[in-house]
Amino acid sequence: MFLGVLLDLGLSLEKLQQLIEALNLEENPKLLAKRETRCAVSGYKFDIQFPQGSNTNSHHHGRHFKDIKLIIEQAKMSESAKSKAFNIFKRIGLAEAKIHNKTIENIHFHEVGGIDSIIDILGAAWGVEELGIEKVFASTPNEGKGTIQCVHGIFPVPAPATLEILKGITFQQIDVPHELITPTGAAILTEFSSQYGTMPPLTIEAIGYGLGSRELKNRPNALRAVLGQSISDNEISRKTIEEDTIYQITTNIDHLSSETLGYLSDLIMKKGALDVALIPITMKKSRPAYQLQVLVDIGKECEIAQTIFLETGTLGLRIEKVERMKLYRESETTLLDGDTVRLKLAYLDGEIIRVAPEYDDCQKLAQKTGKTLATIQREVIRQWHSAKSIP
Repeated sequence: MFLGVLLDLGLSLEKLQQLIEALNLEENPKLLAKRETRCAVSGYKFDIQFPQGSNTNSHHHGRHFKDIKLIIEQAKMSESAKSKAFNIFKRIGLAEAKIHNKTIENIHFHEVGGIDSIIDILGAAWGVEELGIEKVFASTPNEGKGTIQCVHGIFPVPAPATLEILKGITFQQIDVPHELITPTGAAILTEFSSQYGTMPPLTIEAIGYGLGSRELKNRPNALRAVLGQSISDNEISRKTIEEDTIYQITTNIDHLSSETLGYLSDLIMKKGALDVALIPITMKKSRPAYQLQVLVDIGKECEIAQTIFLETGTLGLRIEKVERMKLYRESETTLLDGDTVRLKLAYLDGEIIRVAPEYDDCQKLAQKTGKTLATIQREVIRQWHSAKSIP
């Protein structure tokens, strides 16, 4: 099914046949691919055909790890593809060795030692590279239920080797009375996939379906793959308004001097607050006062609250969760007369809608040059635009 899906994505069956023929295998297999449907879904059914009279089982129980390693080394494909193929077999070998309490060198590769599995694994390693696939992501693996007949007897699904290979990966059993993941499939999956779960953001270029032999009652017996260009988190964020949840801490203060309030604001910011505001208010008995409002990330509220209690002597705080919408921001630097100035860029729908020079950097330059702060800020923005326009 994996080779079927690669063929549906554009892999050349002719080139794959040439790769296998170059191995000079005594079984002399011929590769076939036919477009069929499963539950009205069209895809490629990949098959292997052997000449009449060939003994396809001559090595079925006799291939050891060293035999398979030799076949891989003889394959006419890149060293990186060979390494992938070797790793896939190694995953299966280590699982079998643990289950049978043997070393990997002493393991007889049963089903996966057959020529069909060798072609599946070599073809997968070569095909992924041939299509230029750099990264593979997979959905959460689904396995069926029931039992299967193995060389050593009847076993529950998942097969012992499949279960061992998938160790550490979240998977789920679904209500299908058949094996859906073989040891070979599990090894290919775990070797290539770097992430499991929902599909990451990407620009879709091709969609392929590799079909299995069995017709399932309520779902297509097909492996689906989507080929595309990944989109970076930054590219996505620039096109969206970000949302998050933070805490707002509020208290009313009528007994502190302006100097103390200024010190308190600076201290709270240094402690990690997102923002601090002091709003003039009138309290009971017409007393003038200030309302302190502090925005903090969830997890920082206790430390900031403790600081307010200690520094102000207030007896109570109001804390509430607030939803926040914000533009995506990036930081850049530019040079103004040899001095580095930081800028914040704000994006909306992928476009820069605001460029704001860092206040502290502009303040230092204003003091250094004798120019007004507003003049420095205008010159920084002008210099940034000029630098961006240089081809």
